[in-house]
Amino acid sequence: MLSRAGIVARRQSVFATFVLLALVSIQSYWLIGNSLIQATPARTPEDSETVRRALGDIEADRDLREQLTPVQNKGQTAGAAPSPTPITEEQLKASADKASAARKVLDAFEMQDTHRELITQMLACWAWYFPTALPSSTLPSARSLEQTQRTLEWYAAVDRVFIICGRILDILQQYVLPLLYGLLGATAFVIRTISQQARDRLYRAENEAGYYLRMWLGVLGGLAIGWFIKPTGGSIGALSPLALAFVAGYSVDLLFTAMDRIVGAFSGPEKPPERKEQPVVPAVPK
Repeated sequence: MLSRAGIVARRQSVFATFVLLALVSIQSYWLIGNSLIQATPARTPEDSETVRRALGDIEADRDLREQLTPVQNKGQTAGAAPSPTPITEEQLKASADKASAARKVLDAFEMQDTHRELITQMLACWAWYFPTALPSSTLPSARSLEQTQRTLEWYAAVDRVFIICGRILDILQQYVLPLLYGLLGATAFVIRTISQQARDRLYRAENEAGYYLRMWLGVLGGLAIGWFIKPTGGSIGALSPLALAFVAGYSVDLLFTAMDRIVGAFSGPEKPPERKEQPVVPAVPK
């Protein structure tokens, strides 16, 4: 039969595992979404025109090769109309180079479109909160001029998705992740304290209330780090803001002691209350 300290230690270990799994899941979600947004520039009308030109170069190269004479194109099918003017090797090479460059351009844009579709799928879990933000259909492969007519509506919807997804990632980075890191740091401190007390046989059931309060203070400490330090540019030494949130949750006493000193520096030393002198009452002679 487990002792009271063992029961509390097991409960705290289960809770720490849950917090760690939630932290890893949200951190992975943020990393994937942030990397996709950073790697995908905004779509512009000039990009659509570039895609149309690339598709035009590919179709022009295809038409040029279909116009080859039977002498130039030995693999031509019987009955095909020969070209009235022979096509030189220089024309074929120039057309092939343009088509190859156009295919590379299309591949780059298709990779960006794949990133946009992934971000749209990542936002699907928030569809209950943003029911009208998701595009109504997926993006078809842009490999013909006819398929490029659908770009305006789809990319306009995806631009809204990018804005919403960016705001969600900012909230996760500035509030949710520091909160969880602070809670994880406080939970680690509680588990370490329980293990030391159980080893020295100093555990007392009255300490449990202090443990729960310590974890809530760790949450507030992690949030304080998210408030005071910017996620993109703020750090102390080699520690990132999220690492500072973990340290703040683990050593929450130091954090609030530093905050007390900051408040005390602005408020000044407390003045002792003034003592009022009591009037001396002369003795009445008997």
